[in-house]
Amino acid sequence: MFTTAPGSLTLTVGSAQEFNLGGGRPGYFAVSTNATVAVAAVSDTKLTIGAVSPGAAEISVRDSAGATTVISVTVTAPVLFSTSPPTVTLPIGPAGAQTYRIGGAGPFTATSSNIAVVTAALGPDNTLVLTGVAAGAANVVLRDKFGTTITIPVTVATGSNLPLFTSAPPSVTIAIGGSASYLVGGGAPAYMATSSNTNVATVSIAGGNLTVIGVAAGSANILIRDSAGASLTLAVTIGGGTLTVNPSGATALIGDVLIAKVTGGRAPYSAVVSNVAVADATISFDGTLQVTVKQQAANVPILISDADGLTTSFALSSSVGQPSIQLSPSSLTISELSTDPIALRVYGGNGAVTAFSSDTSMLSAIVSGNTVTVSTGSKGNRCVGVDTPVTISVVDSTGALATSVITIKNSTSLVCP
Repeated sequence: MFTTAPGSLTLTVGSAQEFNLGGGRPGYFAVSTNATVAVAAVSDTKLTIGAVSPGAAEISVRDSAGATTVISVTVTAPVLFSTSPPTVTLPIGPAGAQTYRIGGAGPFTATSSNIAVVTAALGPDNTLVLTGVAAGAANVVLRDKFGTTITIPVTVATGSNLPLFTSAPPSVTIAIGGSASYLVGGGAPAYMATSSNTNVATVSIAGGNLTVIGVAAGSANILIRDSAGASLTLAVTIGGGTLTVNPSGATALIGDVLIAKVTGGRAPYSAVVSNVAVADATISFDGTLQVTVKQQAANVPILISDADGLTTSFALSSSVGQPSIQLSPSSLTISELSTDPIALRVYGGNGAVTAFSSDTSMLSAIVSGNTVTVSTGSKGNRCVGVDTPVTISVVDSTGALATSVITIKNSTSLVCP
């Protein structure tokens, strides 16, 4: 008699594995020395071993002539985890509540060391909801059915005491007909913005979002004020200057359509793929670059030019998609100066898909259908002191996980407030 099962086997609670039986004298049967830890069943020539609870057991498999094979089974508990960052900062009030995915061996419990500061609640589909109540600090403790715990330090902050700031550098270059968006924060809302020369550049502001539109070649100053009279000046040059693309590159799956934004220079723009078999690329008058991935390849540059011959490039790598859940692009780099939303594509997966960010202060993630939209997080800007990676995760209803690493690139033209 033989079995394809190994002599020793490790399983996670709730999982099962199937093996083949053969030889000897059929029929076969199996028994466990501890059915509270592991169980076994035989159907014809198929042996199934299932994990019930943490511990150790032996599975004895016999044929009708009495030949016996023993399989040692070790059952481990699923690892308790949370997609929250190591420490969480919340504003006061339900509007600033943060939701994170939790996993492991349920049912779970969540308790706050000080419910007057922060409350912790378990939401649907194994989610943890943290809500700031009052300024202060508290610990939230997650516990699984086996008593394993995770402690999450939480700080609840009062309103911002930052001075008026913008994510825009002191001077920017925008193409004629192009636009650039920046974050305005701190100070005393509401904010106002005016252009010194609307024939060259116009400006609008809604909440904390500032948009500058290039009208004609030339220069203008954008004056930003808060309600307390604090002000900032942004020097704008329309046409010419440096040509940039954001994100500057991405790794994607075959069939993906990637979108990037070209700023600076002077329209019209052109995009040329160094290997036309790998991707198609088009670019609109307003600087929107669209790349359609056709074939697997690594390090394929896309050359972008403006009307004056200024150039920059978009670095593309591509790969074949896998049958499990995938998030594409799997990696990309963006500038800290950008506040544009980023669209990621979900492939595969079963049932409802939930999206999470490893650092919700920098980037937040919301899923709709098979698209994950990544926006600026609770910090209000993407300003970083060094290049900073943020992991966006998606989890389907079976617990399958896929990630995309977005690296926020530090810019020497911006000093964080």
